[in-house]
Amino acid sequence: MRKLKFHEKKIIRKTNFLEWKREGGHRENLITNRYHMGLCRMMQKQTNVMKQMDPTDPFRIQMTDLLLETLYNMGTVLVHLKYAEHLTEAVAYIEQGHIRVGPDTITDPAFLVTRNMEDFITWG
Repeated sequence: MRKLKFHEKKIIRKTNFLEWKREGGHRENLITNRYHMGLCRMMQKQTNVMKQMDPTDPFRIQMTDLLLETLYNMGTVLVHLKYAEHLTEAVAYIEQGHIRVGPDTITDPAFLVTRNMEDFITWG
């Protein structure tokens, strides 16, 4: 991509690419689905709810610990394991059924792989 000129940078700075007036706010959903970021959005909503709670609340402390443990145990993407160079390529491999986790062929790009299971990722 070429370097943007001054007036182009100025226009982009003032533009909100996630929400356009005529679209009614569905642009965020389109981007989230396209890049398979639904889980990120769910986690963000959950943390926003927990931030509003009292910091000394035992339920908030327990849920924060549980969320952090879950995020830590969540597995790696194929890009990090060098199965694919880019995320779109990794999604294509999964949707076409080229990837297995253990004996199961995976066709859902949103399939969560825990750290325990990432050693069992193979070509299908």
